[in-house]
Amino acid sequence: MGFVLKFRLPLLRIAGLLALAFVRTLTAQDSQTYQIGPDASKSPQAQTQQKPTQKPSQNQGQDLGWGTNIQNARIARAAELALQKGDKVQALDFARRAVKAAPDDPQIWFLLGYAARLNGRIAESVEAYTHGLRLDPASLNGSSGLAQDYSTMGRTEDAQTLLKQIVAADPRRRDDTLLLGETYMHARDYQGAVEWLARAERLKPEARSEVLLAITYENLKQMDDANRYLVLAKRHDPDNPDVSRTLAGFFREAGKYADAIAALKAIKNPKPDLIAELAFTYQLDGNMTESAKLYAQSANAQPRDLNLQLSAARAQVAIGSIDDTNTF
Repeated sequence: MGFVLKFRLPLLRIAGLLALAFVRTLTAQDSQTYQIGPDASKSPQAQTQQKPTQKPSQNQGQDLGWGTNIQNARIARAAELALQKGDKVQALDFARRAVKAAPDDPQIWFLLGYAARLNGRIAESVEAYTHGLRLDPASLNGSSGLAQDYSTMGRTEDAQTLLKQIVAADPRRRDDTLLLGETYMHARDYQGAVEWLARAERLKPEARSEVLLAITYENLKQMDDANRYLVLAKRHDPDNPDVSRTLAGFFREAGKYADAIAALKAIKNPKPDLIAELAFTYQLDGNMTESAKLYAQSANAQPRDLNLQLSAARAQVAIGSIDDTNTF
């Protein structure tokens, strides 16, 4: 009983504290996945989508689906390697070249869709996934990518329709089940969110689904369940930056910018994209000086990322620093 009472503060306040240890988009969020090679949805043994960080297998040259054109395969492989290294700008450039070289391969179009979304080019991503699905309508991975685009664009009903089709075709696809729950959360249908988030948690208990369940139950005023899942999340993965970023996103939506900032600042060794997210959150909180400083730090770390350069320039304009604006 004493343990329960220890966590009987309002959940979002607790989450703000626990965010010092952890954090779809739903970024704009990356439950995003990309599979290279044959569509895993066509194999009964497939359990989930492959991640872009997955190392290529020794025989992947035959799996890529680009026929005997070695040059095309090299271009597409270069895009995949750029994704593994986190160079999303270079990945997008290679992916564009790859679809020009092999326009009839759906997997390359899905690669382009994924790379475009990472670069914030959602319209291009939607077009790429749609084109790939015309070539391979049965691809669950292609449909999943398009659903993630729809979710990012705020087309919640379209995203839910696709995700339900995917989960019906393969109930083991945990990432899609989790994203479906998130779409219900964003639509403030918390009862609907619990159904899908709990299903994802049953498939594989882990911190991110537990944090989302905790927030959902808090909105349903079911504080015992909310506290239970929050404790589970902390126990499972106290240092997971993705969990902290998820919390920060929901804090931003609720207008709790200080809590969002605390969640992001607690992440150790932040990468440039995280620093940019923190800069954006400071901007929402009205601290333009700190926002400009962090945008500049992020842009200097990724000089080839044009979106970051533009964000840094706008931030300098906002504080009246014309010289620094011209630099970016």
